[in-house]
Amino acid sequence: MTSKKNFYAQVDAKDELDFKFPYNGGSVATLSIIKRSTGATDIALSVTKGQIMAAHGLGNGKINIRFDGGAAQTINVTGAADGSSNVVFFQGAAKLLAKLKTAKTVFVQAEFFDNGSAIMEFNTAGLEWNH
Repeated sequence: MTSKKNFYAQVDAKDELDFKFPYNGGSVATLSIIKRSTGATDIALSVTKGQIMAAHGLGNGKINIRFDGGAAQTINVTGAADGSSNVVFFQGAAKLLAKLKTAKTVFVQAEFFDNGSAIMEFNTAGLEWNH
């Protein structure tokens, strides 16, 4: 309710995820970065269909992420406040944002309910900020 603006950037994964029943077919994974007017930054992974196991604190509430050709890192994530199972928020977003700004490609590995683990590739070169 203020005149301050939030800024965001988002990118869809290079390929759709192909889940089995009941999610049948392609699911789009999206990496979103939200820079709030308060100075806080959120980075989220979401899918259009399916359930991210870490959203429920399952799978140890961790997701793997790799920037360009670097080593994979395990990042703690939390579920959405509203209990949505198709989105998780990365902890330590400020550190991740610094890496995201310079990376050309980001790989994220997550486990999905009844569909196992999947690796999503995001082209983050030239990410544009919107408001």
